[in-house]
Amino acid sequence: MWPSSTGSTASSQAPRKLFTQIGDAKDSPWRCAELGTIGPTLSTGTDASQAKALRANQEPKCVYQGQNPVSEGFFLTPEEAGALLRKDPLCQEVIFPYMIGRDLVADGRPTRWIIDFGQREMTEAMRYKPAFARVKELVMPDVLAKAEKEKAATGKNSTRWTRMANRWWQFRDYQPGTMAAIAGLPRYITCARVTKRPIFEFISSAIHPDNMLIVFPFADDYSFGILQSGIHWAWFKARCSTLKGDFRYT
Repeated sequence: MWPSSTGSTASSQAPRKLFTQIGDAKDSPWRCAELGTIGPTLSTGTDASQAKALRANQEPKCVYQGQNPVSEGFFLTPEEAGALLRKDPLCQEVIFPYMIGRDLVADGRPTRWIIDFGQREMTEAMRYKPAFARVKELVMPDVLAKAEKEKAATGKNSTRWTRMANRWWQFRDYQPGTMAAIAGLPRYITCARVTKRPIFEFISSAIHPDNMLIVFPFADDYSFGILQSGIHWAWFKARCSTLKGDFRYT
């Protein structure tokens, strides 16, 4: 999109024209809007460029990101999760349903489970024998191999992957702040980070959120109503980024 300019002092009070391409294709049609002024966002929508951060939205923090385990070895099908739980019921402390963005916008139910030792040390994680054995088999070799490859490529003994190798049984991004924020709640609100239209849903705090979900640690209907409101929708469109034709929380 771009604004037009006449370059004439006499016409400085004339309406400005803002052209916006509708769609993602190279030959998508264009729309022209006449405006009194064109804001820095080059948009005909709400201009939130002068908005100030509210302390009430920062203390306490009220928006979080979900977890990022990185390795596929942490994931379980529902059948695999059931088998491990039957083998050792103690594993219910480290095996959880896991929600991704696609699950949320499809039918609102997680399609897979995950082994999450949290920030437990190795000796404590080993108490959950079948879960630990699975992660040791599927996660450890991959992490150690990547650590050695990165050391060889960089010539450094301490790299991102070598640090991960020292705690290979844990997620790369456990997101302790997120998990602490939802731990005392019966449910929390979430929304996909990339979406054509933000869909907010309550999900049980027993479900762990993926990093492609935005987490709002509220269990009350009032907060849910604010997030679903037209005012928040206008704010969302004004402040978010875009990914092709989708909106993206930033």
